[in-house]
Amino acid sequence: MVFATRYCRVTSPRPKGRTRITKAAAMQQINPAKIIASLIAREREDEALQMFDALGIDTPEGYMSVLNLLSERGDDFRLHKLASRGASQFPAHAEIHAHYVNALLREGDPASAAKTAEAFMHSSGNQGLWALWAESLLRAYEFERAGTVLNQYMPQNPFNAGAWIVTARLLWLHPIPETRNVLSGLIQEIKESPIEYGIDQGHMCFAAGLIHEALGDLDAAWDAFNKGNEIHHAVEMAEKDEEGRLAQSIQHHISAEWIKDNSLEIGRSPRPIFALGSPVSGIAELYTAATADQSMGRVGEPRMFERDLHRLCGPSHEEGYGEALSRLTKDDLSSLRQRYLEVNRERIAGASSFVDGLGANIRHAGVLKAMFPDAIFLRATTERHQEAVDLFRLPLDPRAHRSASDMEAIQGYLAAHDQLSAHWSNIMGYDFAPVEGPKRKAVEAHVPGWRATGQGGSLSSAAFDWPAPRGSVRKRYMELAGLSA
Repeated sequence: MVFATRYCRVTSPRPKGRTRITKAAAMQQINPAKIIASLIAREREDEALQMFDALGIDTPEGYMSVLNLLSERGDDFRLHKLASRGASQFPAHAEIHAHYVNALLREGDPASAAKTAEAFMHSSGNQGLWALWAESLLRAYEFERAGTVLNQYMPQNPFNAGAWIVTARLLWLHPIPETRNVLSGLIQEIKESPIEYGIDQGHMCFAAGLIHEALGDLDAAWDAFNKGNEIHHAVEMAEKDEEGRLAQSIQHHISAEWIKDNSLEIGRSPRPIFALGSPVSGIAELYTAATADQSMGRVGEPRMFERDLHRLCGPSHEEGYGEALSRLTKDDLSSLRQRYLEVNRERIAGASSFVDGLGANIRHAGVLKAMFPDAIFLRATTERHQEAVDLFRLPLDPRAHRSASDMEAIQGYLAAHDQLSAHWSNIMGYDFAPVEGPKRKAVEAHVPGWRATGQGGSLSSAAFDWPAPRGSVRKRYMELAGLSA
């Protein structure tokens, strides 16, 4: 649907003295940027994007509405292009430049992200991107410069959770003599936090835990991780065994018969390879291995498919979600497939296959198999106690990872995904495979025609930048959690 302004033909003479409104003036009065924002607020996202494309809105408000939407949908390719254009058009707009820097980071180009953030701050006089600048330098392994940026700007901005996360990772990778003093300052900031039980406060606790770990204070580190999880649980308040009930509902309603009855034709689209697993399961390594075949398209972690399902079926944590999935029709599935392919069109153009790295797709593997009957699913796994401990110390967003609240909930989450994995494997046979051990060998064994021809891609979620604990550290955490090594 292409938006255009409608004008009524006036048959009677126009009264004298009345000024004729030109199209440009009419568009200015209508304020398309506000209409776009209104459409997005009413979940009419596609119409908003079509309006933006048709009218070429060139205002900061219009750009921000669309950039925020693309970021939420995980449409990284289009986000990168639009943010680049917006940054050129509005060289002093901090939020547009922040989108551009984040887009560069998601594209795996931290050096360009750091240069962009630094250039914006110097040219505009706006110092708002300093934390992103430090983040970019850290990802580019410029430890000294990242530390210099943090030392320069953090004293004036002490309650910045993102900056503390960067600081913790930097000190873990590159410890300094003043590390303990930095930790004392962070603990004081947490105590003086103006917001009790907020996500930022929780993230600061995880940062404190990682610095404790870097100093070898493992019991204190575990306590800090536990406090962070408690805070995040208070933010989202997930119900007990929520993931287990969801898995049972999906298993009950999405059967082999349902997939067979609702399967679409294979069509001419590239063959999908879905990499599944938790953020600490080895999924990042699996994605890198799969995309080492340069003929593979790389779509990263597109979230629009999950968002579309939630619009059709409701939130996945609500009761009856599996039954709602089973009510999807072939027309629904065809529309979902068309939208998925359209959003990722530039990523998969000319490819014979493509790799999707959104690990949470394990919940929807049956729906995806009906949409793409030739799809292959590879689930990264590791030793269960190790995975539970590593998830416990990971600063996840509780709104996206509702079960990451305590050790019992995390173990329930992993057990539920094991049940789903067994269910899908039983239904799909060789097209669904758990992967534990060398990732490249597994990809070679399960993906027909795959061969390594270059360097693989990377997943860019913040979770994949959190350093994994060393073996002796993880062993102590298992003891503290009451788990056997």
